[in-house]
Amino acid sequence: MANMPKTSDFPKTFDDDKNLFLVHDALRVRLLEDYSPGDTSIIVEGEESVMYKFPPNGLITLTEQCEDIDKRALSFYYNSKTSTSFDELEIIEEFKDLDVVKPRRTTNVTMNVIDRHHNHLKDGLILTQYFLGTRYDGEDDETITGRIKYVERLALSPRVWFSSDSTVGLAPLKVTFKNESFRLGDGKITMTWRFGEGPDLIREYDGSSDFTSSNEFVGGVSISGGSVTKTYLSPGTYTVRLTVENEHGDDSVEFVNMISARGDCPDPAVIQINHRASQNYYQGDVAQGIFPRIRSVANTFVEMEVPSGLNPSNPGYRYSGEKVDGNGSPIDPIEEYTWSLGDDLPHSNSRIAKASYSLGGYYDINLRVDTSYGAYRITKYTNSIDIVESSNLWMFNHTSLNANGSGVVKAYEFGLQSETFKTLGSQTLQVSRDNSFLEHYGSEDYYSDTLARSKREFAGNVEFVQAGTGSSGGGGNSLLMWAGGGAVVDGKKIHIKKYNAFDDHYESVPDISNRPWNWAALNSADKTYFLFGEDQSPLGTNMAFPQRLDYDLATQTALTPTTLQFSAFENGADELLNHPSFFDESGTATNGNFAVYRTAWKDSSGYIIRNSSVNEFFRLSDFYRTNGSLSSPFGTITKLPSIVGSVKLEGQLVALSNGVFLFNNTGEICAWNDTSLTWEVGRANSSSVSFRSLQDFSVSGFDDRSNTLLAVSDGDRAAYLSYDYSPKAFIKFDGTDLTFSVVRTRPSGSQFKMGIY
Repeated sequence: MANMPKTSDFPKTFDDDKNLFLVHDALRVRLLEDYSPGDTSIIVEGEESVMYKFPPNGLITLTEQCEDIDKRALSFYYNSKTSTSFDELEIIEEFKDLDVVKPRRTTNVTMNVIDRHHNHLKDGLILTQYFLGTRYDGEDDETITGRIKYVERLALSPRVWFSSDSTVGLAPLKVTFKNESFRLGDGKITMTWRFGEGPDLIREYDGSSDFTSSNEFVGGVSISGGSVTKTYLSPGTYTVRLTVENEHGDDSVEFVNMISARGDCPDPAVIQINHRASQNYYQGDVAQGIFPRIRSVANTFVEMEVPSGLNPSNPGYRYSGEKVDGNGSPIDPIEEYTWSLGDDLPHSNSRIAKASYSLGGYYDINLRVDTSYGAYRITKYTNSIDIVESSNLWMFNHTSLNANGSGVVKAYEFGLQSETFKTLGSQTLQVSRDNSFLEHYGSEDYYSDTLARSKREFAGNVEFVQAGTGSSGGGGNSLLMWAGGGAVVDGKKIHIKKYNAFDDHYESVPDISNRPWNWAALNSADKTYFLFGEDQSPLGTNMAFPQRLDYDLATQTALTPTTLQFSAFENGADELLNHPSFFDESGTATNGNFAVYRTAWKDSSGYIIRNSSVNEFFRLSDFYRTNGSLSSPFGTITKLPSIVGSVKLEGQLVALSNGVFLFNNTGEICAWNDTSLTWEVGRANSSSVSFRSLQDFSVSGFDDRSNTLLAVSDGDRAAYLSYDYSPKAFIKFDGTDLTFSVVRTRPSGSQFKMGIY
């Protein structure tokens, strides 16, 4: 019966479940098939949970009530089992002579123990054996004395531990290690410190009391009681090990790379930006806190690097900031370069980095260098990367404005993708204007509204247009045009400045003379058409200036003016030759010699909105379109159906891909469908209450329908509305789903003009 467990073999070998019985008490199933003498397997039936509790091997007893009393029980050892059988049966020696047939279903198969604590005792015995082991490495290892010595060694040999007051610092780094070892005994003990730098410290003590009271200085190490103080002189990482030995044995504890003695952190790195011809670069002066700056269009590479070699401007250091020894070698070399540029690219551990950005904005250059001994330095160049998107919205605001309308104009860049404003460099434009000639409109009380409106229209007599095909991010130019006015009523000049938005640079171009204020401008792809304006007509008339002036955007030259004849007007559009007027008893037009025009250009046609009446009946209503051919888009002007919907006291006309839209301060959407040739009026998919919620509630009259605004289109499906009454009223219109949303707070100042290119 080689498989049947025997009594314990300890201490020769360890006992386990295979040579000691594992028994569960009070388990019972029923014999399903007859047992015949000599069978090595039996089939049983019973609850699955009961079969699960039977050990993998053990003793079972077959009992029934049919045989004689001395043959009713038959005990076996089984070496394996399944959920329905006991296999590899071996009959117990004392039952061999009683081996008889056991009938199915009337025979129970049981497992019982005499002592219910047997399992716990067996487990405890096995654990004790594992703890004590099987032999003692010394004399008389098989005697009771040897076993006692073995237990002494387990119980009385030292247990080592230590701590430190510091693990990181600049070299020379002083570290105090506290010995927290225990079970040292009363006899001789030997302590060995291995610090990783310098010689080992080995000390012997006669009793632990001497160890705790010692006070000495050995080999550069101060010993005080249970503590030792070591000074690490050189940068590096050090492993510390303590070994303690007494008469019963020894023990060690080692902490790998426990101490990090660091050198001084590197100096700030010198970062060189490698610019291309298409990128603007300003060197700056880092020593004066002025960082270099590169201006680049989105989705192009911005390259930078930390030069290799010694920095002649900082003797004793490399460009990377590493301090060097007398041979020019880094004392604590840099092992890792970590670039954080806020861009769309991953960056490797390298002195060289490339960045690429899809959104416009200012971005910082951040470089962290880590040395081999754990020192680091972060170098930061703030706003050193200036990314401009291909197309942008440009807002020109007065930063200082006098009573006559003159002032300093500054450009602000608004990325259409990033939807953020940027203030560009120091370039500003001095705009000279003089609205004093309009004062004659206010000589009587009932002219006061006319005076206010004339000054408002004069302030808005400004145009912004792309000159050529280049976008702002591509270095293209634009033109800023405005009526100059003067001290007398016949001031007739349009001032023009060419503006390169990428370079933030203004350039003078010839002004347009002999052009009175109150002109309407239509901006096609290659020309700006100036129409109408104030005309000094005889008393009793209120005519518009009857000349059309074509301005070539590519060459920035004005062509020969054309006098508008009645034949140039269709369907009653000739009414444009006279301003809407009422006349007082003396024959003077009570609204002054001007009209209110709003214009837009879509595809190959220009569109004009004009006020249909004046004074208390003022409204923007009359609507006109230019007609022509592809080669000559402006031939005639036709009157179209008037604007429908609510009364429009103010507004701006912009062209989107799906129509010509008039925006005002009502939340109402008026769009001219240039396919069906009809006006379509409705509200945005958000309610009028929601449109009001986009306004600046802190300003009284925020929802006044006469509030002035600027509006501009991207030429596709987005328009931007910027109301004059508050910088917080800057709103985007989505022509796809017809919704309004707040974008950003615009830059402060009086609005001059807004455009996209």
